[in-house]
Amino acid sequence: MAALVALGALSAVELLMYAPLVWRAHRPLAVVLVILLAFDSGALFAANMSICGGLVLLVALYRIFNLLRVAGGQRQTEYLRRKAFLTTWSLLLYQAVLLAAEWGFSLVHASRYTALITWALATLVFALVLLASTLRNLRHTIAPAVTNNFSDKELPSISVCIPARNETAALEACLRSLIASDYPKLEILVLDDCSQDRTAEIIRSFAHDGVRFIAGVEPSGSWLAKNWAYQQLSEEANGELLVFCGVDITWGVGALRALVTTMLHKRKAMMCVIPTNRVQSGQGIRFSTLLQPIRYAWEMCLPRRRFQRPPILSSCWIVRRELLQQSGGFAADTNSIAPEGNLARAAARRDGYSFVRSDTSVTAVSQKLARDQWDTTLRTRYPQLRRRPELVLLLTAIQCGGLLAPLGIFIGSCVAGSWVLAAVSGIASALLLFVYCLVVRLTYRRFLWRSLILGPIAVLLSIILQHYSMERYEFSDVLWKGRNVCIPVMQVIPQLPKLQSNPSHVN
Repeated sequence: MAALVALGALSAVELLMYAPLVWRAHRPLAVVLVILLAFDSGALFAANMSICGGLVLLVALYRIFNLLRVAGGQRQTEYLRRKAFLTTWSLLLYQAVLLAAEWGFSLVHASRYTALITWALATLVFALVLLASTLRNLRHTIAPAVTNNFSDKELPSISVCIPARNETAALEACLRSLIASDYPKLEILVLDDCSQDRTAEIIRSFAHDGVRFIAGVEPSGSWLAKNWAYQQLSEEANGELLVFCGVDITWGVGALRALVTTMLHKRKAMMCVIPTNRVQSGQGIRFSTLLQPIRYAWEMCLPRRRFQRPPILSSCWIVRRELLQQSGGFAADTNSIAPEGNLARAAARRDGYSFVRSDTSVTAVSQKLARDQWDTTLRTRYPQLRRRPELVLLLTAIQCGGLLAPLGIFIGSCVAGSWVLAAVSGIASALLLFVYCLVVRLTYRRFLWRSLILGPIAVLLSIILQHYSMERYEFSDVLWKGRNVCIPVMQVIPQLPKLQSNPSHVN
């Protein structure tokens, strides 16, 4: 009881710290709170070594992390105060819910078996929801059979825009595949983003094939380098449709024609393409089997459209110039890790967006090194969670309680001989593993037997990555192509370009 009272007092002081007058001394006060909260949380867990007590301690660790970023974080002071205050409120709410749940279970005298069977049933429902969402998304990403045939004259002009920085053989393969394209109105632009190697030389060597070289300049202000590269490319492009892709993408001869034809057939303003992934020679496929499916599962397994957040991939996407201009261009989203996300949401409001996978007609192949996959996941995971530690905790709880717990309950119930519990948790585990196998098959367009045993390891790796991403963004640098994409000082932009919600071209 004394530890609970002390926890309440520390929580009150922590909330008081965000008051404007008290905030002037936020750094030393945060350090003192870290020490006291660590001691009190340890004492509370020692007095109540239960699952709920452990969860309360876990939330306290995130509170300590939040206080540490208050004490030594890299953000602008007022921005940090607002964000940290929101995190504190959320984490205090989590702890209150856990303490109330433990008190409720003590009142009803629920047995451990009742709690476990309830948990197993909940994970079974969760697995069914994930399976239904994944199957629905897989069905909707199949490119439709196109019956409309467009002549070369009817096809719109397109500009393929490629930002390149410190690239080698992958860039050459990408450009050769584009040069071989049968699309009649094709412009290829490659921006050398201030490379320190022979990237510019590689781009210029394709000048006789019609590839336009653009000398990039260093970004300024709050621009992320990739967004600034996109902006420069869009200003130089002349096409009615703009295709943005990474240097790791290679295209089939008729891929661009099939992509544009599909876009016109579906009457969309924007499309993202899920490329077929291949492993570079000399790489083991085991590590890749863990990394890339994690990225695809984030987009494919969740019912994102119900929350007005359509799935996206930055590796390959096409957009109408009108949508880009009416949405404010990249100047409306200068420091977003995934600027294509806002464009996708603007198009999706009027059913103008589609997420499709590459196939025998739209042939887009990605060959990304495992190290690049690691860096991409590290760069995108914490921003996907809106850079909020409380969302990292919530996602971790879902992953542990919804994805890993069924397997643990199944093994424990088999050892204990509780066959009903084993059946429920076993079905939930099998469904979750089936979902992971579907995502792996989507990633590599073939079934991999090792995915049957790598599912739980992939979840653990995802948990590690999201926490590592959080730590890097809050206390260090996140490097991408030799640049820090974690802008430490958030700048206030007084006015952004107006976002129009009714683009005429999606009617």
